[in-house]
Amino acid sequence: MSRRRLAVWTGQAAALLFGLMWVVLQWQVRPEAGGLALPQSSFASYSDAHLWNLGQVLVPEVLATYRAVLVWLDTAFILCFAAFVALAVWPRRWLLPLALAYALVDLTENRLILAGLEQPVTLPIRQAAAYPFTLLKFALFALCCGALLWVWWQNRVSQAGNRG
Repeated sequence: MSRRRLAVWTGQAAALLFGLMWVVLQWQVRPEAGGLALPQSSFASYSDAHLWNLGQVLVPEVLATYRAVLVWLDTAFILCFAAFVALAVWPRRWLLPLALAYALVDLTENRLILAGLEQPVTLPIRQAAAYPFTLLKFALFALCCGALLWVWWQNRVSQAGNRG
C-alpha cells in the first residue's frame, strides 16, 4: 500500500470516527448531562468539581458509554488523525513532532478527564488538571490542520510549476 493511499485511508478513518463520536456524545451523553458541558469539547474553563458533578449526574449506563467513547473511539480517532498528519506531511520530517505532540496531549487529556470523573472534589476547588491539556489539544489540532493546508498548498504550487 502506498503512503498516499494509507494517508487517505487514515484521514477517512479519522473523519468517520470523529463523526461517530459526535453522534454518540450528542445523542446519548449530552442529553443526560443535566446541562453540564462535556469537558473535552469545552473552550471554557472547567474545574475538578465540574468533572466530579458530570460523573455523578450521568446514570451508570451513560457514564459507561462516555468512558468507552474516551477510551476506545477517541483513542482510535487520535491515532488515525496523528497517522494521517504524519503520512500527509512525510517529506517534511520537521512537522512529524507536531502529530506526535497532538496525540500525546489528547491522550493525556482523556486520561485526566477519566480520572476527574471518579475523584472526589477537594477544597479549595481548583481548575481541573485536564483543562490546560484541552486548550493545548485545540491549539495543536489547529497547527496540524494548518500544516496540512500548507503542505497541500506547497504540493499544488510545485505541481503547477511542473506544468508550466
